[in-house]
Amino acid sequence: MKNQAYLNIARKAFVLSLNLVLLLVVVSCGSSFQTKESKEAELKKISRIMEGGTFSIENEWAYPFSGSRIDLIGNPNFFKIDGDSADVNLPYFGVRQFGGFGDRGGIIFNEPITEVSIEQGKNAKSMVMKFNAKQGTENLQFYVTIFPNNRTDISVNSSQRDIISYQGHIRSTQKDE
Repeated sequence: MKNQAYLNIARKAFVLSLNLVLLLVVVSCGSSFQTKESKEAELKKISRIMEGGTFSIENEWAYPFSGSRIDLIGNPNFFKIDGDSADVNLPYFGVRQFGGFGDRGGIIFNEPITEVSIEQGKNAKSMVMKFNAKQGTENLQFYVTIFPNNRTDISVNSSQRDIISYQGHIRSTQKDE
């Protein structure tokens, strides 16, 4: 009889501790709750940054078409939008099909941009700015995606080189919001 009482107490203690462990796992693995209103507010903030027309991005990674990512930390690069012009200095790693004899090798220009459009990204979790620019005889298409955590993705299509992408974050804006 005494053994039976100990067994019941041990079972109850085991079940209680198992429930406690499961509760802790569920609580710690749960995603953060975000209301629809807070998501919309974050997207409006990003939209204001892009439509304000003045922001700067520093990239940490380059993703050439041909393969592995390349660490850009310590490798000077910048991407600045100021109204209707862009000041860009991005290193290029990849294949150039033609042109470019005697140039500096990267994607480097300070020129007006054309055909600018800003729209909401996939799944309403980002904002995308698309625009065209020229670097000498080369035509460039940029796709700049900004996420609510200020992480950025830049894809560059060129008339003379393979596509390349960059990943970084916003360094500054017109009004640090």
